Order: sequence, then structure tokens, then C-alpha cells
Amino acid sequence: MCLSMKETYLKKVPQRILVVRTDRIGDVVLSLPVVDNLKRAFPEARVCFMCSPLTQDIVLNYPGVDEVIVFDKKKRHKGFFGLLSLAFAIRRKKFDWAVILHATNSVNSVVFLSGIPLRAGWARKMRWLLNKPLPYAKNKGEMHERDYNLEVLKVLGVPVVTRDVSVHASKTAEENMKQRLIESGVSENDLLVGIHPLSSCPSKMWPRARFETLALRLIQDYGAKIVVIGGEKLSFSLEPSVQDMVINFSGLISIDELVALIPHCRVLVSNDSGPVHIAAGVGIPCVVIFGRKQKGLSPRRWGPLGEHDKVIIKDAGCVECLAHRCTREFLCLRSIPVEEVLITVKPFL
Repeated sequence: MCLSMKETYLKKVPQRILVVRTDRIGDVVLSLPVVDNLKRAFPEARVCFMCSPLTQDIVLNYPGVDEVIVFDKKKRHKGFFGLLSLAFAIRRKKFDWAVILHATNSVNSVVFLSGIPLRAGWARKMRWLLNKPLPYAKNKGEMHERDYNLEVLKVLGVPVVTRDVSVHASKTAEENMKQRLIESGVSENDLLVGIHPLSSCPSKMWPRARFETLALRLIQDYGAKIVVIGGEKLSFSLEPSVQDMVINFSGLISIDELVALIPHCRVLVSNDSGPVHIAAGVGIPCVVIFGRKQKGLSPRRWGPLGEHDKVIIKDAGCVECLAHRCTREFLCLRSIPVEEVLITVKPFL
């Protein structure tokens, strides 16, 4: 890197960079372009990613990540002494930069205690622990979460040259998933449709019975086979005559295997949740059912990024979204009929 480039990047070219994102699946997927841009700017630097146990599969298989640190705040790193042990472990790695993409009190404390000289992130929680803070703006919902992540690079002087989002499964997961599909009676010629009826909040979940009706129609009208996914085991029951057309993998596969599974689907129909962003990252179209329309919660910030993806959302006239405290029985979601979702899915079949 030439001298002028060095001057652009805050006096000293970093040799070891820690990227931090410890929340959910979709959030981590949408953070991966930060890794790509750091690697382009500093090809010799070692980039480490700190994440939760839930999302480590996504990061472990990402080409630009050299090392993964798992922040297990519920078990191993729970409480003050758990955070302190993690901070000391990070301190030994002698990072030059910390790029914090989702601020929490515990994350900012760990990064500060680990002695990383340059700490950049959103000034939302314990901002005084950062020395390169950005004024918090995500709640305005004026751009996509991917782009909010990339904004953190600007305060560091790192140019954003790519915004592409991609995810990768391990070879082991790909082979395992091929075998499991064969054992479940799925052939390469089958029309396989993924359905994800779960999400992190009730305000993001279309009624389960409507997902079941949608699946039945896809089977009856198109001869589709349905693969159900989700982070926990769920009941997904259709009438006995078509139940063998449903493969229920909910609660039974890892995140790595989920990344390997989705490319076998023609389309994914999902609530607003992490698998949507995995689908976009592997190039599979998705139809996403949204409930929340408020700034900061809407598809403008959290919608899928695939070229052909579709979003279905209804305006229930709410001035403010109360999320899980909704007093209208999630009218926005109940206003979306099965027929509309079926029509939206049809072009992908």
C-alpha cells in the first residue's frame, strides 16, 4: 500500500481487525460486506469476527474471515467475570481496530477492556467507550441494514467498493444435505419450495394456519414438495393424503446445513427473518411477508436484497408499531390472504 493510502487510513495501517456483530442470523449475514471491504483495503490484515454461538457457522465458512471469536453471553461469558475473561482473551490477540456493528453495553465493555486502540461503532450504548463513534441513526430506517453496517467503515476512512452479500456452506454440510434430501424422497427434478413460518417476534409471524393452507395449495396446484425450516421444532400438519409431500426439517438442522439446503429450493416463502437473507446470499428468490411498516422496522431497512425477491406488506393504519405488545391482534399480518401470497409465488414456479 502506497504512502498516500496509509495516510487515508488513520495514520497506521491495521494488521489485526476485529469485526463485532453478536445478534441474530440476518444481522450477521448483512454484516459480511464489511469484511469484504476491509480485506480489499487491507489485504495483508488478519480479520477476526466476534459473533454469538447461533451464528458462528455463517462466519466460520466465510472466505474473508481468518478467525472467529464466539461471545457466549448466556453461558461461558455470562456476568462480569465472564465478560472479563473474554476481554483478556481478546487482549492477547493485540487487535489494532474494532469495528462494532451492533452496540450493546456488554460488547462495548468487552472491546474497551480488551485494550483495542481504535474502536468504531454506533453511538447508542455506552458511547464513551468508543473513540470513533457515529451518531445513531438506524431507528430512522432511511437505508438498508447492510448499508448502515457499511457506514461504520466511512468513519475509519475505508472505501466501500462492494455491497454484495453472499453466504457459504461447508462441503460437509452440502454433502449431508444432499443425502438427507434423497432419504426424504426429494429428487433433482422435484419442485421444492421452502417455507419458514417462524421469526424472532410474534409481530413478524403470519398465522401458521395460513402457511399450512399455502403449502397445501402449492402441493395441489403445482405438485410441489414442501420443506419446512425453523430454529425450533414445530408442528406443520396437512391432510394425510399430502403429508408425505412435506419434509419438516424445523429444529433438526444446523445453520450450516440450512445454508446448504436453501439452494435446493426453487423459492423460499418466509416471515421477516434470517433465512430470507441467507436465501438472497445464495441467489434463491424469496417471497417475504412483512407486518411492521414503521421506520426502522420496515422492508426499507430489513427487506430482502435479491434481484427478484418480493415483499408483501399491508398498512393497518397504525401510527406506531407496538411489535409484540400489539393491541390489534396483528391486523397487518392477518390482512394478508393466502391467495395473494400464492399469486406472488407463482412466477417463481
